[in-house]
Amino acid sequence: MQPLALQLLAQSTSDNVFSIVFLLIILMVVVVALFVGVVWARKRLSPNEDFHGEGFTLADLRQMHREGKLSDEEFERARAKMVETLHAAQARRDAAKAEAAKQQQRQQRGII
Repeated sequence: MQPLALQLLAQSTSDNVFSIVFLLIILMVVVVALFVGVVWARKRLSPNEDFHGEGFTLADLRQMHREGKLSDEEFERARAKMVETLHAAQARRDAAKAEAAKQQQRQQRGII
């Protein structure tokens, strides 16, 4: 047995056009309702509305240090780790760019 939507599409009467449009409207309402539900659930379950997933910035660390939430030693350790991570990420980007340039040169020479 074929689903209702396929049966309606197979028939070409004007009465079925209304049924198809009606089913599409219902589908769109369901999709919008699901979207609104997901947005609501994410807002409701989010522990911190200001959190965007990027972690601490150096400015955040400095502010925490000024407020006394981080000792001098903790601040220096966190700052050093952040700088180390940024240098490592830059090195990976530089290596990827160099590799892409090598690949492009090989392709231009016809050596793949």
